[in-house]
Amino acid sequence: MINLSKNLTFRLSRLSQEFANQASFLLKQHSDFSLSEWRLMVLFVRGSVVSSREVMEQTRFDRALVSRSLKSLENQGIVDVKPDPSDGRKQLVSVTPVGLKAFEHAEKVMQKRQDLIVNQYSSAELEQLFCLLERLEPVAKRRDIGILDE
Repeated sequence: MINLSKNLTFRLSRLSQEFANQASFLLKQHSDFSLSEWRLMVLFVRGSVVSSREVMEQTRFDRALVSRSLKSLENQGIVDVKPDPSDGRKQLVSVTPVGLKAFEHAEKVMQKRQDLIVNQYSSAELEQLFCLLERLEPVAKRRDIGILDE
């Protein structure tokens, strides 16, 4: 019998869902962003991505979610989406002044949330936690886990 309180993937999944619920609640209270829109905006404002393809690579969101979120942000006047002149299949995304203002407003709340989470740990504990998570990432990407056929 699986002990769910000791099942790492169950606990991580549950924790991830709780954090997502918390973030969604705060965003709904303090902005017009959905959680997926917020995550895209963080990437766009930080300048770490400029295309929808890069969004999918960094977030692991599927194409449909990225497309819906981008369309919503574009319809709200938060971002401009234009075809890449060097590659017509690629879309380039830029944040509008309205989008930047909306982002900065929501960022204050989301940074307080981040501070609350991070402040549960010492610097050494945080460093250790990030090291542990980095070790798990390649394991999560594996598909050849060596399950024996019984």
